[in-house]
Amino acid sequence: MPGQNIHAKLKELQTKHLRESLLHLLLYSHAYRFMIKLTKMNGQVCLLNHALIEIIEESPDTCITMSNGNRYLILESGEEIREKIIAFNVEILQRAGYNTSLVKPTAE
Repeated sequence: MPGQNIHAKLKELQTKHLRESLLHLLLYSHAYRFMIKLTKMNGQVCLLNHALIEIIEESPDTCITMSNGNRYLILESGEEIREKIIAFNVEILQRAGYNTSLVKPTAE
């Protein structure tokens, strides 16, 4: 798909099956594009693949443990991270042509 306009390609897709196939391709290719922006404790901005998050702990600093065992201390709260993940997922669904107007954050 290099060089193609993703939005134009999505509009061409008419069936649910093709749209879901493209969504899968978007999610699992070029992973660097699909990361959330967070801030480390030293103020350095980083991009994190949220699909690899295993657990988020606040005690009192926010510590993210990844599925590979890596741990990161982050300035954002667990709730802020959760909201960034929800916003990211809504954006992906919108790019794939889904109506997300009824998507609301879940209650804790």
